[in-house]
Amino acid sequence: MMHERKLLAVLLAMACSAALPACGDSGTTLRAQAHEDDDHGHGDEAGHGEDGQDDEHDDEHEEGRTRIAPDVALALGVVAEPAGPAVMRETAALFGIVRLKPSARADVRAVYPGRVLEATATVGDTVEAGDTLAVVENASSLQAYRVPAPISGTVLERFSNPGDVANDRPLYRLADLNALQAELHVFPRDAARIEAGQSVTVRLAGGDIEADGRITAFLPLSETATQSLIARVELPEGSGFRPGMRVEARVATAEYDVPLAVRESGIQRYRNGQAVFVQEGAVYEARLLELGRRDGVFAEVLSGLEPGETYVVENSFLILADIEKAGAGHNH
Repeated sequence: MMHERKLLAVLLAMACSAALPACGDSGTTLRAQAHEDDDHGHGDEAGHGEDGQDDEHDDEHEEGRTRIAPDVALALGVVAEPAGPAVMRETAALFGIVRLKPSARADVRAVYPGRVLEATATVGDTVEAGDTLAVVENASSLQAYRVPAPISGTVLERFSNPGDVANDRPLYRLADLNALQAELHVFPRDAARIEAGQSVTVRLAGGDIEADGRITAFLPLSETATQSLIARVELPEGSGFRPGMRVEARVATAEYDVPLAVRESGIQRYRNGQAVFVQEGAVYEARLLELGRRDGVFAEVLSGLEPGETYVVENSFLILADIEKAGAGHNH
């Protein structure tokens, strides 16, 4: 139990110093507590005989293994799952930009020319279809009439003020900012394997906004400068994207089944190889693997792991750090 308290204190102190340099006294207190626990641990060990028997702490740190109590693992965010078959995907990387769907934009014009009496909306306002945006006096009949919003959306631009003369120029420009699509460049090298209906994951370039969709269509003409085709992917409402954002995408071009795979998030570099950490109760053991194909999510396992064995898929670096810390201690 003492080891788990030390591990939790040390790892929390590491996280504090790495992610929150301003933690100050908090990090110092955690490290001091870990050191204090360590001192107590050495004091307890002093009573052991010289018969070569290992204490509980040594048992916890056999070669490539460590022990972490379930409540401590939960607090550290360590997550494990059974290894098994997986569907892996070959993907192609595409790049593009977010744009409004053609049907999501509307220019609002006066039906009859005349003087603008009222202009009730301003840039940034959210309006519903049918809301009054302006009141215009018909130049022929001198009767005032209202100009309604043709769609629900946001006012992007306003072109008129009271006293202006309304003619064929727009009074407002509206857009439904939830009706978005990604327009992705498909270069000649990928054109033969990209087609409508394929699944796509779209991510904000340099950011963490992400959405899944499918290629719905291609624009009929290619871009002359790049010779690329433009693939359209509808983005779900509320995805967080905005028109003009640059995006990168992964298109699934092929799928295949593998009998045994692990998540790449669980793989760590260990002893000049690739390893995952197999969990049996409170014990975590480094297991070197021979890996095959990889798709960025899963890695095919050729040897080193059996189906059904439970391994760490999130925060496996914490297990690695504890095993390496224990190994360094044994070398003294």
